[in-house]
Amino acid sequence: MVDRTEATKGGPVRFRADGPLEMIPVENGPLHLKGDLEILAASGELLERVAECWLCRCGQSGKKPFCDGTHRKVGFVAPGRAPVWK
Repeated sequence: MVDRTEATKGGPVRFRADGPLEMIPVENGPLHLKGDLEILAASGELLERVAECWLCRCGQSGKKPFCDGTHRKVGFVAPGRAPVWK
């Protein structure tokens, strides 16, 4: 079990993963997480159980801690892996 806190511009987001966890910062975009995840608010409240999600890194999302694509509108720039669209 991995239990970590990641700092994003939206504030700290806590997540737990049972099993393998892949964290991929997307170039000029969100943090892409893959694994058996529980996303928790700073208060400890369970927000969502997911196998894959994208967390906001720009701080402008209207769905924090999740990405809503606002990074493209605000010109967010950050290093990461080139995006792969499905």
